[in-house]
Amino acid sequence: MREELKKREGNRGTFIGVFSRFGTDNDGYGTIQTVVFMNIRDANGELVSDHNWFRCTDSFKKMGLSRGDVVQFDARVKEYRKNYEGDPEAIDYKLSNPTKIKKVGKVNLPPIRRGGNNP
Repeated sequence: MREELKKREGNRGTFIGVFSRFGTDNDGYGTIQTVVFMNIRDANGELVSDHNWFRCTDSFKKMGLSRGDVVQFDARVKEYRKNYEGDPEAIDYKLSNPTKIKKVGKVNLPPIRRGGNNP
């Protein structure tokens, strides 16, 4: 569980994360494109999450993201239920509804490992 996010549930804030890669998910209506950011920190530099997935909105698409881009955005902290059937501990926290999205830098990331668990 993301303890730092749990403390901020319902609040909106400014965060910075490193773009890792694009992905896909099924939202019940079909396949959607997603993006994942790693090492997400708040405006004070405190680590709040190791990673977070978002839908790949037009704002993300227009940015021309590449691996290692450092992106700043505002988002709301929300509780969600993981897809683990019968597990009462399947509550976690995520960042949602990103706005004011902009690139603020670039870092070098190692290449994605094939067959590995890559956020």
